[in-house]
Amino acid sequence: AILAQGTGSGHSIHLEPPANLIPAKMARGPVKHLKRRFAPSHWMLDKLKGRWAPKPSAGPHKLRECMPLIVMLRERLKYALTYREVKMIVMQRLIKVDGKV
Repeated sequence: AILAQGTGSGHSIHLEPPANLIPAKMARGPVKHLKRRFAPSHWMLDKLKGRWAPKPSAGPHKLRECMPLIVMLRERLKYALTYREVKMIVMQRLIKVDGKV
């Protein structure tokens, strides 16, 4: 808010900035979701099967070059039907990636 003094009348004017100049709330961290349309094409996901795709956590690999375990186990190898089943398989620690469990 800006406070301007009058030129002798003893009155003060209180001016508010326009609404478009007030900054919006800041984002809270990185984006944690990924729409299926914008998933990399080498994942070979169906366009119409759902709205969302699993968001990869890249690690040492680039985000566009990595593949989430969910996509590998559910879509490619057909070991599971749902995300919950994939989580249960991964939590049994039977899968190795780059030689590590």
